[in-house]
Amino acid sequence: MSKTTLKKFLSELNREQLAEVIIQVYESRKEAREFLDYFANPDEKAARDKYRAVIMKEFQPLKGRAKRRVSVCRKAIKDFSTLQPSVSATADLALTYVEQLIIHLVRNPAQATESHKREMVAKLQQTIEFITVECLGGEFGIRIESIAATIPHTGKEIENEISEFFCTGTPSANIVPLATRKPTSLRKFISRRHR
Repeated sequence: MSKTTLKKFLSELNREQLAEVIIQVYESRKEAREFLDYFANPDEKAARDKYRAVIMKEFQPLKGRAKRRVSVCRKAIKDFSTLQPSVSATADLALTYVEQLIIHLVRNPAQATESHKREMVAKLQQTIEFITVECLGGEFGIRIESIAATIPHTGKEIENEISEFFCTGTPSANIVPLATRKPTSLRKFISRRHR
């Protein structure tokens, strides 16, 4: 059903019928329940903490082994963004994921898969692009600098790909360049965003 058809159908319902439909959707779908709960009582910090816990559990669980599933972390970020939180909260959660990927690559180089490496590079590029577009460099610059300082410890392959992205603006894996002005280094890029 298209949005237009749905709008037409819902506009034909009276207030009580509409309330009944919303209650049925609320009871039948976990995602709808979560969205309506957030819509009725928007507690962004609690929602962000909930999804941050999902990411942290994948990399640093309190019990058992870390599973480090990329799909679970991506889904957590996607589910959080469907709640339509602030761009700052979305960027914060995405950076948390990138930081956990980097920590994994540095602490466990033997266990790091190609999937984790590709995901870290792509997600870092996407997140910095998002932060740049939304003008959040001042808020997240210190965390990005910390990530930049850790990149050399992830291995030459990753360092070269990240450097290539920041030095030439050449995207890899279909990532759009950060800006038309191509910074010469990650540190210069970050310092320009702090101004």
